[in-house]
Amino acid sequence: MNPIVDSLPKQKRQYKKRKSSPRKIFPITKDGIIEMYRANQQMAVIAKRYGISASSVSLVVAESNIPKRDPRLFAKKYEVDENFFAVIDTPSKAQILGFILTDGCINSRNGKAKCLKVTIKDADIEYLHFIREEMKSNHPIKLGHNFGFSKDSVMATLRIANRTIYNDLVKAGCRERKTYDLNFPIIPRSLTADFVRGYFDGDGGLWIARHSNKIRGKDSIRASINCTCEFAKSLQNILKNILGINSYLYKEPGVYSLKIFGNKQVYRFLDWIYRNSKFSMSRKLAFYEKLKTYYEEDLAIREL
Repeated sequence: MNPIVDSLPKQKRQYKKRKSSPRKIFPITKDGIIEMYRANQQMAVIAKRYGISASSVSLVVAESNIPKRDPRLFAKKYEVDENFFAVIDTPSKAQILGFILTDGCINSRNGKAKCLKVTIKDADIEYLHFIREEMKSNHPIKLGHNFGFSKDSVMATLRIANRTIYNDLVKAGCRERKTYDLNFPIIPRSLTADFVRGYFDGDGGLWIARHSNKIRGKDSIRASINCTCEFAKSLQNILKNILGINSYLYKEPGVYSLKIFGNKQVYRFLDWIYRNSKFSMSRKLAFYEKLKTYYEEDLAIREL
């Protein structure tokens, strides 16, 4: 070993960087790339077809002055009528809007990814199939557990990510935090019953108060609707003006409840929302049909 030589700084071996010449793309190839691009083929597919990189495809497209495609074009894995809520003009639209205001929600992630999500118990999964069919969607309905319910409860969720649907629902009166901030939406008078049917299917309740009528000794049917105070007052006026029903507003923990008492009043309310329905929550519809049969039989007996 030579100490003098070892003390000298070691020189790195210099390599000449080879300059890569851009691959020449012939006019025929460019025409094919442009044709595939206009046919909405993905960049990766076009690049693989001609054995070039995706950046080369982008360069050809840019040089050809072709209008750029919507970047969300290939993000759409599923189909849906994104203009479904643009105008609430059918019974199904009004009903689904009412149901979304109870068991659905809209949310956005950092103001970009906007979606609609509806979650219900798996026993009522038919409602999600109804919504999906009306919206012409093929989005999957997923089953899973929800921490807000018991461990034995299986929940069904339909999630549709779409900016247009999100914006239209906001215009229709839906909010991201609607539990404490919800007003009765402006909808055609002819569709009010359909909207209330959807809302009642989501946050309505029916029960029988055993022997509450001390004078006659009969059971009393009652109905309740959970909502905000503003929503309840608007609905209260509608029930009074259209049906002549007297309802009562109660403040309960975290929510207001609009309640209807009396068999005849409850029947009149249920008949109003379920009489001409195309689809309804089966267990609540069954309650109405049973009550309807009771009143029809009672009326027939009286006419004898």
